[in-house]
Amino acid sequence: MMNEKLKEFEWVRKEISDLIKAFPEASREKIIFDKWSLKDIVAHLSNWMVHDIECIEALKQGNEPYWETSFDEFNERGVGERKGWDWEKIIEEYERLNINLIDEYKSLSDNLWDVPVWKGFGLTMIKFVQKDIEHNKQHLEELARISDTVSRRI
Repeated sequence: MMNEKLKEFEWVRKEISDLIKAFPEASREKIIFDKWSLKDIVAHLSNWMVHDIECIEALKQGNEPYWETSFDEFNERGVGERKGWDWEKIIEEYERLNINLIDEYKSLSDNLWDVPVWKGFGLTMIKFVQKDIEHNKQHLEELARISDTVSRRI
């Protein structure tokens, strides 16, 4: 079952990457996702990958990962920290973290998949990767819709 989840996660990440690469260069920094540009979305995804990698590493070391209390603040902070970065730096980080996160998931020993990530919550690593898949599918759908709209305007 875990291999199926990881394959699904890898698939959704590849689909997102393909849409990002196909996005017209001239539209990468235009606000087209509510209040964010494509560059901001990529920064947002990278910020969450950093978080997820840190959670997995903490779990592997037997530590409880940091719990983010406000997703909205976390999202704003992560995108804000990357605002001044150029596209090349944004995409390089995204691609590197993409590989690192998948490697982190693959490196988890079998006994850690059913361990609660945070005490008092029922979120195990199996559910954690499922949440990652769901989060990424939301962005995949959004990117596909916007990408199609942007392509028709060009």
